[in-house]
Formats: sequence, C-alpha cells, structure tokens
Amino acid sequence: MHPEELRKIYVAQAIKAYRRKDIEDWISAVWCSKVVGGYDRGATLGLADDMGVSTDTVEDRAHAYTLFQTLCGIDHGKFRQFVFMARRAPYIYLSHFRALYDLKNAYNLTENQVLELLMDIVQHEGGLSTRKLDAHTRQKYGDTRGWDYYAARAMKEVHKALQAPDLLGEDRKYLIEVYEWLGEKA
Repeated sequence: MHPEELRKIYVAQAIKAYRRKDIEDWISAVWCSKVVGGYDRGATLGLADDMGVSTDTVEDRAHAYTLFQTLCGIDHGKFRQFVFMARRAPYIYLSHFRALYDLKNAYNLTENQVLELLMDIVQHEGGLSTRKLDAHTRQKYGDTRGWDYYAARAMKEVHKALQAPDLLGEDRKYLIEVYEWLGEKA
C-alpha cells in the first residue's frame, strides 16, 4: 500500500476510536450518575475502586450527566435538541459539562445562564476550552462567589489532610475543629 493511503487509514481509525471513546465516556457517565448521590453508603468509593479511578472521577462523570439532563429539561425540553447537538460536537467533551456543573455551583448560576455558557462554547467552535471557562464566566457574569464557596473549598482540602496516615494526634484534633467550623460556614 502507498504511504499516503496508509496515512488516510490511520487517520480514519484514530478518529473513529476517538469518537467511540467519547460515546463510551457518556455511557459511563450515565451509570455513574445512578450510583453517585444514592443512599448506598460507600457505593461511589466502591465504583471508583472497581473502575480503577478516583472518586472525583466518578463524581465528575455523574455531575456532567446530571447537568446534561438538567439542560435538556429547561423550558420543558425546548433546548433538548440543541443540548444533544452540542454534546455530539467534535470539540465539546464530557469535561465541558463537568466544568459547567462546577461553574454553576461556584458562581450560583441559573440553569439558563449555564445554557448560555454552553451556547458560547458551541459558538467558539473549540476555542473555549474547559480551562478558559472560568475566566469567561467571570467576564460574563462577574465573580459571584461568596464566603460559602471558599469555605467549601477549604473544607475539601482539610478533609484530604485528615486522611493523611502520618497526621499526628494533636494536629488531627485541630484540623477536625477547623473542618467542623468550616462545615458550619459552608
């Protein structure tokens, strides 16, 4: 076979595999969303262990799908076709929906504002990466994060520190007090 023909085959197969991966990511997200937030204690951790990923990865997938469903339901499904089309665009990934979920919570955005951000992502045709979304959101809506946002972030970091096996007794005691205090504020 001629090298040019081989290259075309390689490119076609790479694109096919990449698109199949994106479909599989969304299928995984559907199932993660059915586990995360349920009342089965330790289910998220168990799923993460079985998948060989962190609990954050499982939660991120679940949150991305939850946001996708929410956006599909705005105005009784009026934007459902657009949201599906956006999800299938070659430059929009599951991580965009995960980032939008995080931004919605961080900036107290309405569902319609999140939909507007998704429209911005579509209009930028790949020029608005997940890394640029935070700055874009602040520019568009302002920084609406309050003390509760920062308390929740600090609480998450203190929780990680409490999991450290080499944390000494007195340090653990103080961190637990800080964790509880932050929990009251978040």
